[in-house]
Amino acid sequence: MAAFIRDNAWLILLVVVLLVVLALVVFVFTCVALPASVWAGLALDAGEPAGLGAAWRQGRRRFWVYVRLSLLRLLIALGLVALASVLGLLGVAVYSAAGSASLVALIPLGIVLFLLFLVAVLVVNLLLAWSERTALILGVGAVDAMRSSAWITRNNKLDTVIFAIVFGLVTGLTGIGVFLVAALVASPGIVMLVVGLLGGGGVLAIVGLAW
Repeated sequence: MAAFIRDNAWLILLVVVLLVVLALVVFVFTCVALPASVWAGLALDAGEPAGLGAAWRQGRRRFWVYVRLSLLRLLIALGLVALASVLGLLGVAVYSAAGSASLVALIPLGIVLFLLFLVAVLVVNLLLAWSERTALILGVGAVDAMRSSAWITRNNKLDTVIFAIVFGLVTGLTGIGVFLVAALVASPGIVMLVVGLLGGGGVLAIVGLAW
């Protein structure tokens, strides 16, 4: 493995750079597309024209608000993951110190903490379910959008749950469809990349990566 990494360090670095660039492009596009889609939906509901150009301009106007909103949501997610990681490391430390006898307490405690983590993730997602819409509808900043979303969730629990389920199903099914199409289209490139990395030549690997 060490020899493989050393011989293909430049290609691995190129892949990492391209993935970072792709992630940034997707992030920027999303921060424009989200407010654009919300504005277009409101315009169509009001019986007004909502062309792609007009929607895109409205999305650009709210770009920085959605950047801050996305970063705040990411920060909350990282906080939950960090808390779960700390608890996991504490469990490993207890196991290392006490041995297998500690598993009698650690396993049930771990299951309970894992379920609490899932509940916390669910509650946070429900509280923020409307934030992407209130940021544009109310014309407020990222923090106020999150506050208004939490208020809506607390006062419309059933509607929020139904919205989250329907939106989650639509998003999940769409994501699966996109993944299957992307995997099918990318499969020749993946084969060329793997063959190139395993000794078929750097040019073949580059062609596979480009594909």
